[in-house]
Amino acid sequence: MATATNNVLTPNIITKEALTILHNNIVFCRNVNRQYDNSNTLGVQKNSGAIRIRLPNKYVTNTGAALATGDTIDTVEKAVTLTVGTQRHVDTSFLTEELTNDIDTFSERILAPGISVLASMFDYDMMAMAYAGVGNSVGTQGTVPATASLLLNAHKKMSHAATPMSQRYCTVDPSANAGLVDGLKGLFNASGTISENYRSGLMADNQLGFREIAMSQSVPVHTNGTRLDTDTFAVDGDTITEGGTTIDVDGVTGTETLTAGEVFTIAGCFACNPETKQSTGELYQFVVGADVTAAGNQWTITIANPIYSAASEGLQNVVGASMAAAVVDGSTVTFVGTASGTGPQNLAYHKDSFVVGTTDLEMPNGVHFSSRQVMDGISMRIVRQYRIDSDDIPCRIDILYGGVVARGETACRIWG
Repeated sequence: MATATNNVLTPNIITKEALTILHNNIVFCRNVNRQYDNSNTLGVQKNSGAIRIRLPNKYVTNTGAALATGDTIDTVEKAVTLTVGTQRHVDTSFLTEELTNDIDTFSERILAPGISVLASMFDYDMMAMAYAGVGNSVGTQGTVPATASLLLNAHKKMSHAATPMSQRYCTVDPSANAGLVDGLKGLFNASGTISENYRSGLMADNQLGFREIAMSQSVPVHTNGTRLDTDTFAVDGDTITEGGTTIDVDGVTGTETLTAGEVFTIAGCFACNPETKQSTGELYQFVVGADVTAAGNQWTITIANPIYSAASEGLQNVVGASMAAAVVDGSTVTFVGTASGTGPQNLAYHKDSFVVGTTDLEMPNGVHFSSRQVMDGISMRIVRQYRIDSDDIPCRIDILYGGVVARGETACRIWG
C-alpha cells in the first residue's frame, strides 16, 4: 500500500518562500549595500536599534622629504547612523484547508500578491530616503529622460566625486524606462543588447557603464515648495561654517516654503574632486535636508550635504582656501526646477552610496506558529494565529528596516 505524502506547509517553508518572493520583487534595494544588524561585520556596530556605518577615511598628500606632523596626519574617522525603525507588514487570512496546497499554489494565490505590495513599499521608502540626501542632479523637471547624454552626465557627476566605475546602477520609473529604450534604439550596441531591449521592453544589463538600468514602479516623485520664481535669492555667507548644516538665504517674501530634497546652487561655489582637490568646473549642488518656511524675509535652510573648504584638508569638497572664499556673501542662489513643480527622482548610484539595514523582530509566544528567516541581509518574520470560530488563520508578514545615505556624492538624481 502506497504511503500518503504529507503536503502540509510548515512555517519555515512558507517564510522562506515569502522571503524569496520579496527578494525577487525588490529593485532598488537589491542593488545597494545591505546590512543585517546581527552580523556585526564590515565595520557595522549594533547599538540599540541603530547601525553605525563607518565612512572611508580621507587624506591629503604632501610634497618633499619631510614627514608631515600635527593635525595633518591625524586620522579622523567619520560615520553615519542607520536607524532601523520602519516596520511594514502585510496582513491576510486563509483557511486551514489552504495549507494542504503545495507551495507553488499557496505562493501564487496568497503569498505573491501581498509580498509584491510589501516589496514595492520597501523600495519606495528606501528610494525616498536616498534621493533626499543627494544633491548631484541632471535632467529637467517635467521632462522624461530619453537620451544617452543624461545617463552619461550622471556618470560624469559620479566620476567627479571619485566614484568607482564598478558596481554602478540606475533605477528609473516606467516613463523613463520607455523613453530610454526608445531613445537609445539608434545607438551602436551589440546586437544581443538591442535584441534584449526590444524583446523585454526593458534596458539590458551592462549599458553605458551601468551594471543594471532597472525599471521600478516605486520611484518617488518630488514636489518643490511654494517659493516664488520671480524672487532673487542671495546667500548670507557669514552664516556658513566648515561642515555646518545650515545656510541662511535672503530675498524671500511672504511665507514661501522649500521642501526636503530640493536642490540649489550658490553662484561661485564650485565643487572639487575629493582626491585631487581640483575644481570640477561645476557648481556644488546643495540639497535641502528638511522642510522650511520663510520667516523675516529669510530661510534658514538645513542642508543634507555640508561643505568643506581647503581648511578642512582631506574633507574638502568645494573650491576655496576658506569658507569665506568658497561662498561669497550675497551670491545668487538658484534652485532646480520650478516652484511647486513635480518630477520623478530616478537615481544613478554606486552600490555603497546607500545602506539599507534590517533587523530581527521578536518571535512571540503562544501563537499558532511563527517563523523568521534571513536572506541576503533581509530579515522577515511571519506570525499566524488560529481562530476556532471561523476555522481560519489571520497571518501577518513583517519586515523591520531603515536606510541611510552613506556617500551621497557618489550618486546622481536624474529628474523626470
